[in-house]
Amino acid sequence: MEERIAWLAELPKPMGGVLHHTLNDNALISIGKIVSLWSMLDRQVDSQIGWFRASNAVPKDISDEPPRKEFNQRLNYLKKITEHALKNERPNALISYHRNIGKIANCKATRDALTHGSYNLQPAPGDIEVFYKQRTIHFSEVKLAKCAVQISECAGFFMNFDFWLQAPALQASLEKSHGRSPLECIVLTPNMHDNQQQS
Repeated sequence: MEERIAWLAELPKPMGGVLHHTLNDNALISIGKIVSLWSMLDRQVDSQIGWFRASNAVPKDISDEPPRKEFNQRLNYLKKITEHALKNERPNALISYHRNIGKIANCKATRDALTHGSYNLQPAPGDIEVFYKQRTIHFSEVKLAKCAVQISECAGFFMNFDFWLQAPALQASLEKSHGRSPLECIVLTPNMHDNQQQS
């Protein structure tokens, strides 16, 4: 011990080193996906709140409520305003939207532990061990992979929801301007193209 201290005392600058761990690469990939996708999901929640707050179906006292900072509060507020904004929209719109919010809420505890917790860098094979909020949490690689997929699906739901919600109105508009449905236009186009090639 004394020799090591003497050796360190003579070093002109701090020595480098490598932090060794036995975390599985697949688990690390899933953790990276969860953390990065969540940052996108966080921004999408704010975007969805802004969009639905502008709805005339949302009572003014609710739409005028001050913005929240904590994620769970924002998610609950989004659920609250969509109860009004989607009440009379397409069938299954409100149910599907709130189901997506529920999936996000279920993933949050896992994301928080992975983002803010301390890892056991040499866990048992197949185990991810994280110390978070005064307790030790164990994750399997399968659970992390499923969580990453679910967060990705929730983000994709938000990205496509407004277009799906407005699709019937867009379809009616196209039918009115073209005299046929968009599906008919898609079906007819290849035949027209074939006819041009034959001529």
